[in-house]
Amino acid sequence: MDQEISTFDQDLTAVKATFLSAQEAVRAAPEPQQGFKQATDLAELMRDLADTAAGLRAEAVRRIWQSEKMSIAELADRIGVSKARADQLLKLTKDPTRIPLSSEE
Repeated sequence: MDQEISTFDQDLTAVKATFLSAQEAVRAAPEPQQGFKQATDLAELMRDLADTAAGLRAEAVRRIWQSEKMSIAELADRIGVSKARADQLLKLTKDPTRIPLSSEE
């Protein structure tokens, strides 16, 4: 498991580095209109990535809930959210069309 965590941490570091590089490219754009277009594209991608990450989080909540056979209240306590939020996260996974699974175009 340590290797998996290490790989995950490396992946997050790479994503952050790539974002910072893109940010610098936007700021260095020779034409303001080009910078605006690049910033718009970057913002759209970041929204897609955030939506996908939120879906992964909801899936992880469902896996915890199912594997540990707990009540919503116990789940909420386990993941550090309110019962209402835990229930919302579980409901997201009941309708797979509500969870973006990738940033495919």
